[in-house]
Amino acid sequence: MSKKLVVITALFLALPFSAAAASISADDSVAGLGTDIDIAGFPANTSVHVVVSPPLGAEILLPVQTDTSGAGSVQLKGRDTEVAGIYTITIEKSGIAYEGTAHFEVLPDSLSTQNSSIQVSSDTIQPTGTDKLTVAVIIRDTYGNPLPNRPLKLISSRAADRISSMESETDESGEQLFSLTTKEQGILHLRAIDLLSGTLIDAEADVQAGTPSNAVGGPLPTVNSVRGRQLFRAGSNFVGDVTGNGGSSFGLIDHFELFAPRELEINEDTTIKITAVDRNGNRVEDYTGLALISSTDPMAFLPVGGEVRFEPRNLGQKVLTLGLRFRTADEHILYVEDSENPEIFGQAYVTVTGGYGSAPGSKVIQILSPEIGTVFNVPQITITGVTEPFVNLIVSGGKEDVRGETDIEGRFAITITLDSESGKQDHMLRVRDEFGQLDSGEFSVVLDNIPPQFESVEFSPSNPTEGTNVLLVVKSEPDLPVISADIAGAQVSLDPVPGQPGMYQYLFVAPVAGAYQPIISVADSAGNTAQFTSSLVSELEGLPKVTNIQATGEANAVTLQWDPISTEPIDAYRIYVGETATRFDFNLDTNFTTTAAQVAGLIPGKEYFFSVTALQGERESQEFDVVSALVKGLLLDVSPQHSGLLIDWSSIVTDTPLSSFILEFGVEPDTFTEKRILNGELRNYTLRDLINGVTYFLKLTPVDITGQLVEDLAATAEGIPTGEGFAVTPGDTVPFDTRIRTVNRSAAPPDMNRNAPHTVPSGLPTVGWWALVTLAAGGLMFYWQRKRKLQATVAFFREMESRYKQK
Repeated sequence: MSKKLVVITALFLALPFSAAAASISADDSVAGLGTDIDIAGFPANTSVHVVVSPPLGAEILLPVQTDTSGAGSVQLKGRDTEVAGIYTITIEKSGIAYEGTAHFEVLPDSLSTQNSSIQVSSDTIQPTGTDKLTVAVIIRDTYGNPLPNRPLKLISSRAADRISSMESETDESGEQLFSLTTKEQGILHLRAIDLLSGTLIDAEADVQAGTPSNAVGGPLPTVNSVRGRQLFRAGSNFVGDVTGNGGSSFGLIDHFELFAPRELEINEDTTIKITAVDRNGNRVEDYTGLALISSTDPMAFLPVGGEVRFEPRNLGQKVLTLGLRFRTADEHILYVEDSENPEIFGQAYVTVTGGYGSAPGSKVIQILSPEIGTVFNVPQITITGVTEPFVNLIVSGGKEDVRGETDIEGRFAITITLDSESGKQDHMLRVRDEFGQLDSGEFSVVLDNIPPQFESVEFSPSNPTEGTNVLLVVKSEPDLPVISADIAGAQVSLDPVPGQPGMYQYLFVAPVAGAYQPIISVADSAGNTAQFTSSLVSELEGLPKVTNIQATGEANAVTLQWDPISTEPIDAYRIYVGETATRFDFNLDTNFTTTAAQVAGLIPGKEYFFSVTALQGERESQEFDVVSALVKGLLLDVSPQHSGLLIDWSSIVTDTPLSSFILEFGVEPDTFTEKRILNGELRNYTLRDLINGVTYFLKLTPVDITGQLVEDLAATAEGIPTGEGFAVTPGDTVPFDTRIRTVNRSAAPPDMNRNAPHTVPSGLPTVGWWALVTLAAGGLMFYWQRKRKLQATVAFFREMESRYKQK
């Protein structure tokens, strides 16, 4: 898991010294990251020392050479900033300090699950429900710094235990106190979660409820299954060890306990552990002295040169990984003592025997590790074996050939990187010398660095009721050696489903009502691990369903009635309201027991859907019926038109016979200057001759058959007439051929009107001319009158428009 560290920039500190304007500045940092220190205004080309005083520990001297401008910089390494707190910076030259200091702050690193711990005031509690046990959870970072101002949550492995927080968050020492009571006998396991990061710390505390003789499960077992290291505050009255179990508080150091293997081979590197303990055998966690290591082997390689410095973050215990190697075979004594008080010491006996070797004249390279077919989850592996001494070897079969050599005993350990990009899992390795005289032969190892994948994690049912059975089904890779789940603080193992590879299941009882985040952990044969955090909501047992719900539409409201629930005590009822039968947008609580309620403020003429559930504490009816009702009243729908408004109220719902409607409108709110009386059968009406772009305010009031205004059903609206007027568009295409054609006849038409009077052979007759003149004069007169009328109309509308705008 990747982790981001944030460096917070501090304020620049400019402190004068002597008569010169010198300055020292450093940025705030995070534990283990280091920081840069800049100085300016000091003598040019001068060597000075930057003295850094940490909150705990010895001063750190850093040499700095200033440039021609009197400035310089130096980097404070990460190992020097592992203690959180305020650091002080001063400048010295030849033991003489310049005036002026600077400060910077080192903030704690991220939460360390291993360095955090749980302490209990007692490892037993009486299951009376009143006997209280105080639990302290202390969280620290990777370097042992406390993490203040972080809210924690303490959880128990049993639902019957009651835990309350005595503080809202951790104090300056990283500690938060909790109070524990229980009424159930047996062993309970306590774990803690950091709520900011959602991280579960490794430490666990076990508490015995009741006496071991009468507790469920028999006598109290020995507790040795917890992880993490204990962190005590000075003067703390709590007892506990690194596992979170009960113990006694430590005193002054009395001696050292030195842990080393009982038997070793020559030149075999091993790990030793040194623990400072008091006379009662408790680890002295505040020991910060210097321990000196020696042995009876004059050629032995001792860890860190035989001087082991205990830091505060070590908590009285120092582990030296692969730091000891004996060179001679004998019954050796490993000895450790305090540098200031030799009477504080410890020792261990180690039997050292002859090392590995091959038979004389053997030409075979014997591979000690890894064994053939070993599965790895990282590409870097170390091959160890024995052959002839002082031989140069070549290991092939990895991403590239790697060279190594054997020691005086013929032993070798060569690290090789497998080709993880090739996609193959089986890798054939081989160890040979440069001349081909020594050969191990090919042997195979398997690289599997892909963690198991979760295909699905399901709970059935998904939202169970507390106390009912729930089936957890996980689908992942088949034949997983480890698959477990942490459900409400209880660690359980899942079982494979017979006949369904990759399917695992576990049946459990739903915990107390609440929201949980079960964590499913898996590991394959290569050691690859994966976790999946799911969600589980355990619900309270529901109340009975509310029956016989009736909804009656009223004016702008709906009245609901239902039958009361008498089988169980009820606190109130909850009414759900929605515009569809499947979606309820809001709900209302009655806040007391009743069998009727009215929902007001609804849109007239609209259908609403309702359901009613019973409430009692946090419980609620899980089943409900849905009813609907139309809200009485009318709703105006206004559509803009050119110089007009189309008003529609077809959604009106009323039981009152109506004779007419009164439509009022005007250009100011609540001021209606015009009125229309409409027929009671109308459901829409168009207002015409309005001015475009002007907002009109409308009010429609129904009138019953007695002539009374029904104000309860009155509705208001507003609208703005819009439109572009008449627009010229291309004419329609004539649907027939309009071309003039000449028709030729071969013979004259028959004389059908021989007795007709004689007509002028060419031109229009006189009557025709008089008719044309008369029509032209009449058309001219009509055009002139229409033009005058249009001009008057335009002048009227302009005058009206100017008056509206003046208002």
